[in-house]
Amino acid sequence: FQIEGEMVDSAGTSGWEKPITTKTKLTLNPKAPGFETKKTVIPEDISNEPGIPIAIRAKEGIFLTEHNSKLPTKDLNNQLAKTESLPLVYSPDGNLLLFTALDNVQLLNLSTKKIEVFEKANPLATGFSLTGAFFFYASKAEKDKFILNVHSTQTLELVFSVECGKFKRDIWPYLQFTSDDSLCLYQTSGAVIQIREPLEKFKESAEVKFDHNIDMYKLSESKDSPILATMSLEKFVGFNKTEAKLEIYLLPEVSKPLFSKIIPKAQEVKFLFPSTGSTLLIWTQPSMMTLQNHTTGNINFFILTLLLHDVAWSPDGNNFTVISGFMPGGSVLFDKECVPKFEFGKHHRNTIRYSPFSRFICLGGFGNLAGDIEVWDLTTLTKIGQFKSNAAVYCGWSPDGRKIMTAVLNPRLRVDNNYKTFKYNGLIINSVDYSHSELYEVAWRPGKYEDRPASPNALKIAQQLQEAEDKKPKRIFQPKGSGMLSEMLKKDKGQTSGGRVLEPNETFGNAKLEAELEKEKELAAEEDKKKKKRVRKKKEKGNTDGADEESKHD
Repeated sequence: FQIEGEMVDSAGTSGWEKPITTKTKLTLNPKAPGFETKKTVIPEDISNEPGIPIAIRAKEGIFLTEHNSKLPTKDLNNQLAKTESLPLVYSPDGNLLLFTALDNVQLLNLSTKKIEVFEKANPLATGFSLTGAFFFYASKAEKDKFILNVHSTQTLELVFSVECGKFKRDIWPYLQFTSDDSLCLYQTSGAVIQIREPLEKFKESAEVKFDHNIDMYKLSESKDSPILATMSLEKFVGFNKTEAKLEIYLLPEVSKPLFSKIIPKAQEVKFLFPSTGSTLLIWTQPSMMTLQNHTTGNINFFILTLLLHDVAWSPDGNNFTVISGFMPGGSVLFDKECVPKFEFGKHHRNTIRYSPFSRFICLGGFGNLAGDIEVWDLTTLTKIGQFKSNAAVYCGWSPDGRKIMTAVLNPRLRVDNNYKTFKYNGLIINSVDYSHSELYEVAWRPGKYEDRPASPNALKIAQQLQEAEDKKPKRIFQPKGSGMLSEMLKKDKGQTSGGRVLEPNETFGNAKLEAELEKEKELAAEEDKKKKKRVRKKKEKGNTDGADEESKHD
């Protein structure tokens, strides 16, 4: 190809003389030595994309800004409050924001920019109902007590208040609603759960009394025949052990449980309901390596007692994903009938995040892992992005389902705080450094957006980014020695495997890993037997030689 242009030569001219201008033509020969031609993809213009609102909670206060802002805390016009706050909570439609300042609860209307202050609330935690018609907060009360206050978001009036037992943050929200706010429930004491009707001025509907304390409970979002799941965990008092007990109720029937079961060794539990349907995942720890399926009427209960790192339902409730097993762990996609469909591969991941429209899934390795992230398109079961966010402890999708934000937050990490925004294909959009300060939280503002497929150009960029990353030299720890542990580390360190569709009744994940570990143990045991046999023979030979020497001496 040829490039035509003008060359300006001002050498030898005085200040007032016009420079000598000559036209030149430069011809490049693609066949010449050292000349390479590469097909390049023009990057997407992300600078003109509209900013999506986010909220930031930092040492300087609370700020409202956009995801592509470079200096969000430097602009005091974005500052909402100067004091520290409890975690920020948006209403489901993103129009309201709950935050706290000192002993007050404050409600910001993002449309009118008006703030309502509820003084001397002494808040412990805050929340919204699923429709956004009510907001609530827990207030400090007497020792081992707290008060649950509920307000209307329209009139701001206090519509319900009740005193409850000891506040436990891992149970929050104590007040749980169905998707249409027709029912709600809360725990008044260890063995009593109250059920009320919010749309009928919180009229009492029923009361569930137990003969044991409830450690965890969860109400499904389904408005038709909602499900209440309760669990009392395994406890030890001296040498006496109390078994963990699971009970399922199909509301409004509370006279007896629909399903009851003793769960061995369940010292922690997490209930996972999909947004729709009548399926419940029950994740218990520290039990491992079993999967139980129970069907009662039209309700399916799947009790997951695997060595799990994370479990998550898709927003549409059609599938869920599990990361399990020793690292590198396996990530497997299940349908809502708990049938495994696809294995994303074996890799160092411990976090699952679905995009709002269930189109994409993000698998990340955060916390004590390296921060590797990969994004898959669930409509085609193909990987569309892979990138890294070092030391990140938070990961979340934007409400339009096109961007991912990661953050290094205090107090989990007290140094190098920052947040970054990426496009789903791995292209970085923004990076904001908070190493000079303390960053506590970043939160996307919910909103209404349309679902869109991945763009072809974005996929090409993702491929180029991955090829460039693969060419970089990688330093992998190589343990010394020749033992079984060293060989396993050499084999697994830094290695990952690609995705594949699972066949019916195919072993995968933990089952496959268990088989490999059993084989390794058998080989090690066999080697140990051989070694002992050699040592025994050597000793016997030594004793025989000693006896011969004594005979000769005699």
